[in-house]
Amino acid sequence: MNTTVLRANADFRRLWIGQAASKLGSRGSVVSVPLLVLSVTHSPALMATVALFESISELVVMLPAGVLADRFDRRRLMIVADLGCFLAVATLAVAAALGFASLPLILAVTVIDCAFGSLFAGSSAAALRRLVRADDLGAAIAVVQARNSAVYLIGPLLGGATFGIAPWLPFAFDALTFAVSAVLLLQIRTSLAVIEPPGPNLINEATAGLRFVLGKPFLRYVVIVAAAINSIFGGVIVAAIAVSDAERASSTTIGAIVTSAGVGAMLGSLAMPWLRRRFSSGQLVLGTLSAMVLLIPLMGVVEHPLAMGALIVGCSVLAPVMSAVILTELTAITPDELQGRVQSAMSFAALCATPVGPMIAGAALGAWGPLATFVALDAVLVGALVFSVSGLRNLRQLHAEAAAPGPADAAVSPAAAR
Repeated sequence: MNTTVLRANADFRRLWIGQAASKLGSRGSVVSVPLLVLSVTHSPALMATVALFESISELVVMLPAGVLADRFDRRRLMIVADLGCFLAVATLAVAAALGFASLPLILAVTVIDCAFGSLFAGSSAAALRRLVRADDLGAAIAVVQARNSAVYLIGPLLGGATFGIAPWLPFAFDALTFAVSAVLLLQIRTSLAVIEPPGPNLINEATAGLRFVLGKPFLRYVVIVAAAINSIFGGVIVAAIAVSDAERASSTTIGAIVTSAGVGAMLGSLAMPWLRRRFSSGQLVLGTLSAMVLLIPLMGVVEHPLAMGALIVGCSVLAPVMSAVILTELTAITPDELQGRVQSAMSFAALCATPVGPMIAGAALGAWGPLATFVALDAVLVGALVFSVSGLRNLRQLHAEAAAPGPADAAVSPAAAR
């Protein structure tokens, strides 16, 4: 992996380190929030409900966040988002320490945290092209993917371990990481202000990114597949946590199981150069879906936590490689004045079905048990695999689309946005 861009570009390095810190705390919440809900309610269904509201809050804010990222100074928006997350999570840490962590408070804090997280995500994705030269864009996205993989590896394990020490501790740590990120953002010197703000038609602005994404056959294809993967994998994690908790696994063990997704992502990041040289984008998509289709049903029959973790590793190995290919192309072909809206629209389209997986898991666990739950989740991915095979021909249009503008480009030009 080429890390020259990280060493040579101080402002990119500040953003990279700040996001590493905040994501580390947030990934710990993937374990600590469900465990806190279970400790308060003892209900897998309510745990899934909190996950549902988290996803909804992200989606509601995502498109407006893209508009804000293309209208206002992106650095200031990221700082505001970090401070909002800090206040919300710090409140939950104090409540948990004093024994006042109720379900309504947990729900409110997680919704606020996810909403501000969407604002940060849209602004940071839009800022990347301003901070990094075009020639370094691929390398920058590669080190971002590697960082995310490392965070996904460490964060859940840390969240589970600290929750085992004291339920308030992971939330206090999470709040601290947001403060660190805000301080580093204050030190960025590159201007992230919008040069040419969009016009006053907010509805047109909010949908401009979606028009860009949906106007590209390749991107349409990718977001449908990604939506299925994100939704079902979220349900798999919820089911794995609930099943492990029911089996009296420790919070550290549960954190280790969720961390397995980070292990797979890290292995995929390390193998990324080799995989991208030898396999096409279509093969990587099919490989990701096929691995999940084969491995998810086995999670309903394994008993040892290490076996559950190994299956999650297998499901997540190819995900960072597929993401890097898509993000590099998307960032390169998107005009700067549309970066925030297109990046947010891509995330919105890929995450719009995310609430479905956790809700399937929450309902099915109580009604049918673990095996039927994992089989039900897998059935959705079987449909996505069939769709992926039939739509694979669209992937061949990627480079042609990037080189030759089509009707979608005219639909989201600055003139049209105004």
